[in-house]
Amino acid sequence: MSEQEFRKKLQRTMEGQFMQFDRFIIQKMGFHLEQDEQARTDAFHEFRKRTGREPIATMPTMRRWFGIGSFHIPTRENVIKMSFALSLEPEEAGEYLTRGLGEPYFQINDYLETLFLYGLEHHLSYDDCLNMAAVFEQNMEEELVFSGTKSTKDLLVSF
Repeated sequence: MSEQEFRKKLQRTMEGQFMQFDRFIIQKMGFHLEQDEQARTDAFHEFRKRTGREPIATMPTMRRWFGIGSFHIPTRENVIKMSFALSLEPEEAGEYLTRGLGEPYFQINDYLETLFLYGLEHHLSYDDCLNMAAVFEQNMEEELVFSGTKSTKDLLVSF
């Protein structure tokens, strides 16, 4: 196989795996940018309808997720909130993280993300999960301190 053939094959494979978040979310709302730019606005309105107008972020920020005006990638926390607002199953929420953001699936070593995964699995609300986290934190041993980093290098320095 020539290098050019390999590049074309790789490009075809990657096209279905990775895309910008605006294209991802527009597609998830049932629209395609190939139709026209109005698809961005229509997809945004569909998103607001499906989320029950939940204030996941500010209105200008959410519009930028769809590439309206400018472009902005949502944070991991925004995507998790979005998953609850859209009543997604854990697998689809994971797809929003992995294909939409290009980030890892729920981080089991992060107790808060583990609670969010549990909440999605059991159809709880985002606030219910935050309340569970607060109860957990209040009832843990006082000498136990959670690190705010996921960096192995930072964790090793603390020991």
